[in-house]
Amino acid sequence: MNLTKIRTAREGDELTDGEVRGLMLRALKRHKSFYLYYRTKSGQRRRPKLGDFPTMSLGQAREAARALLANVALGGDPSGDWQTRRQAETMAELCDRYLEDYANEHKRTAWRDKMRIENVIKPRWGARPACEITKEDIFGLRRSMKDVGVSFNRTRALLSKIFNFAEIEPNPVKRVPRFRETPRRRYLAPDEYIRLAKALDDHEAQYPNAVAFLRLLLLTGCRSGELLRARREWYQDGVLTLEEHKTVEKTGAKEIIFPPAAQDVLDALDPKREWLCGLNSRPTVAIDKIMAAAKIENFVPHDIRHSFASEALSAGYTLDQIGELFGHTDIQTTRRYAHLIKDRKREAVVGIADQISKCLTAKLNDEG
Repeated sequence: MNLTKIRTAREGDELTDGEVRGLMLRALKRHKSFYLYYRTKSGQRRRPKLGDFPTMSLGQAREAARALLANVALGGDPSGDWQTRRQAETMAELCDRYLEDYANEHKRTAWRDKMRIENVIKPRWGARPACEITKEDIFGLRRSMKDVGVSFNRTRALLSKIFNFAEIEPNPVKRVPRFRETPRRRYLAPDEYIRLAKALDDHEAQYPNAVAFLRLLLLTGCRSGELLRARREWYQDGVLTLEEHKTVEKTGAKEIIFPPAAQDVLDALDPKREWLCGLNSRPTVAIDKIMAAAKIENFVPHDIRHSFASEALSAGYTLDQIGELFGHTDIQTTRRYAHLIKDRKREAVVGIADQISKCLTAKLNDEG
């Protein structure tokens, strides 16, 4: 086994090392991993995973394998000891380890994982041993979240990631189906804008930061997560600069322009808080009360971004212009709004036809 063979290995290949007995590399669908095969003094077979390539180099894998084999030669069973410790690990402890050792370092959406862990996973299973969570438990979660199917789908994906991270086999999430998702096409209607404006005014004294958050979403069309994580130091002269965002790898730093009305919202907030809106987590309780007061149903903060696009199309902007404004790297992402163009055309045709009908009716009346 050498670097050239490792890099060219394809899914399903297994490479055996010629220097350290028992050291192997398996090429899986999404990654390549080092394993060590050994037998304990009592003859039990073990196959602990050492790490993934290239995070762990071949040299580091050999060093780790030699250390484990030295332990085995002295009568130890490092893999068995590791499994014993993991069996005692609670779900809460596993989630914390996942966040610290993986998500916080590798995922820009680690904050969202933490939110789901704290709000859904820990309250339900936090004290239970992680290895005891079963497929039936996941089905139970699915039944309890049937009214919020999309949220279950996201939680299911996170759980699968956590169990894979812990190498718990079989993964209890497997064969638990997702809920079918349909694209949301929810936009604020003109009368809803009016009711929402009044509700925001009525709740501003009680929830100043939540009201500012919603107003900034309405005025900028930016993603709610980006706005919540933004710090005041990133904002200057009416421009919010994001060094990290959803498409940073393709587009680099992102600039969000704040119009004068949005700047006035920020100027009215307490400048002592480090977060741009004065909060860094979604004010769900306040939002629910505001939407209820405005009598707006089946609406989530991200729908405001859709409404922004709808208004942009109504004002005559093209899909390309909206895609550039929103930071979309794929035109297909923006095309979800294409049906709005048809709606505008339909409205125009109906309006013109009504006007012509009135003219024709008037002409006939005159002749009569």
